[in-house]
Amino acid sequence: MRKLKLKIILCLYNWVGCEVLEHVLQRGDIEEIAIFTHEVTPSAMADPSTIAVQKGIWMSTESINDVRLPFNPDIIASVYYRQVIKKHVIEAADGKVFNMHPSLLPRHRGCSSIPWAIIDGDSFTGVTFHYIDQGIDTGRVLLQAAIPITPSDTQESLYQRCMRTGAQYWPAAFELVKCNFHGVEQYGEPSFHKRGAPNNGVIDDNWPLDKIERFIRAMTYPPYPYATYEGISIRTLDEYLDLSRGSR
Repeated sequence: MRKLKLKIILCLYNWVGCEVLEHVLQRGDIEEIAIFTHEVTPSAMADPSTIAVQKGIWMSTESINDVRLPFNPDIIASVYYRQVIKKHVIEAADGKVFNMHPSLLPRHRGCSSIPWAIIDGDSFTGVTFHYIDQGIDTGRVLLQAAIPITPSDTQESLYQRCMRTGAQYWPAAFELVKCNFHGVEQYGEPSFHKRGAPNNGVIDDNWPLDKIERFIRAMTYPPYPYATYEGISIRTLDEYLDLSRGSR
């Protein structure tokens, strides 16, 4: 018999985390909520901990891996959470732990998936909801939503579209987990990126111009650093061309 009321743990950050939290608060099938989040930074547009304090929800900014969970959860959900959730936490929810990742997995596993999709010249990226296993973004897929990449997209514009799409589809992914859908194996050629700016944010003269142009757009997300060339910030291809010609 399916449990009528659920205890869930939300690992959330930034405005998309706030949107998911607001959705959960409006549901009628949740008995108890706990939140793990990060210390707010100047670039964050919203802070889930503010809502938690207002609503009297248990909340911690420590890693979920290092804290005794406040209760035995039925489901754990990760939305823009920056900690890799470890085996003992996954087991605490009997494997019903899922994540929202901004790419069409298995392409662009790991970090910086949005700028890498632009740099690699992908026509589409998207959002994947998947179960968390002991790998990095390797778990079974619940659902995916594709998002076209336009010739004018920057990291900022594509990030916002990915996060909005993720917030839109999160309730459907939650229902699939709630209904014990096991997901499907990831299919396709995988790629993986480590944490940090691609190529340390530095333009390589050996790249073709179309890749340099994509790289500049992929590094555009104020207030984070722009692409650089010879230590100078580059915001457009014309800026790069002017500087590179002048240095030869």
